[in-house]
Amino acid sequence: MLPKVLAGGLIVVVLGGVAWGQSEQELEPLFRQLNSDLYYAREEATQRLIQAGPEIIEPLVEFSRSQGLEVWMRTLRILHQKALSEDEASSEAARAALEKLAEPAGTLYAQEARRILARLQVQEQQRALEKLLALGAYFEQKRTTRGDIVWCLVVDRKWRGTKQDLRQLGKLLHLKGLALYTPQADDSLIPLLVRLQELRAVQLYGTRISEQGLLRLRRALPPDVQWDVRRGGLLGVRGSDQQVRCVIEGVQPGSAAEKAGIRPLDIVVQADGKPVANFNDLTRIIAQKAPGDTLELVILRQGKHIKVKAVLGSW
Repeated sequence: MLPKVLAGGLIVVVLGGVAWGQSEQELEPLFRQLNSDLYYAREEATQRLIQAGPEIIEPLVEFSRSQGLEVWMRTLRILHQKALSEDEASSEAARAALEKLAEPAGTLYAQEARRILARLQVQEQQRALEKLLALGAYFEQKRTTRGDIVWCLVVDRKWRGTKQDLRQLGKLLHLKGLALYTPQADDSLIPLLVRLQELRAVQLYGTRISEQGLLRLRRALPPDVQWDVRRGGLLGVRGSDQQVRCVIEGVQPGSAAEKAGIRPLDIVVQADGKPVANFNDLTRIIAQKAPGDTLELVILRQGKHIKVKAVLGSW
């Protein structure tokens, strides 16, 4: 549990299952214990402060400014451990404190704070990736809209995590490709995804990211990112953008296409009243549709035009 700041500046901290209240002035003895002559006393204070919540960070850093090397190094150690906390409030507050301490270049404390921040970045990425993979995300080679092959981190039906767990994506700063096929992804992810400045390919199928959110994301990420955005409707056919016509090369078993009677070698010539010249045209039309929407098609089969209706599935 986290500490809570009550009226009068009282800080309530839960340590070892026991709640105790301290004003900022009353916390000073614990802070001073960081500089005790006894090693075990210094370690005890360090561990207790690591276990406490984010409210002790600011007074601890302020206290440490007037202290010697021992207290400063222990304060940095406490901030490092708290930055790795599963509690987001503690983690963000500790990281913010480290970033502030790293600003005055040239000092020993700033150099150490920067070293910790660099190490944190590596540790956070590793932990975030491990958590995402454990919850069902996986890597797969994806073909982009320009035909390039990129390794993408995929979150689809195999995903067992929550919307909150998806926030780990914001820590994968060196990610090259991302494929989100889940309605858990919405505009709350945008501030995190804009951090991923090394992305080169993004697929968003059936997410709840709004047009406004998508526009913000497009503007924030590098201009060479290859985008593939669809509302999530799935017909379940395979084709090639190299064909001069929209030839269906394969039909997914159990898909909307199979249920509608679409067969391999059918040629789609019209979708929802719009002409279809190639497979890319069909893909663009389907991309605007959600699961459960009906798609009306005109197909050419053995010289005859046939009308079919397909109720789209989902990715």
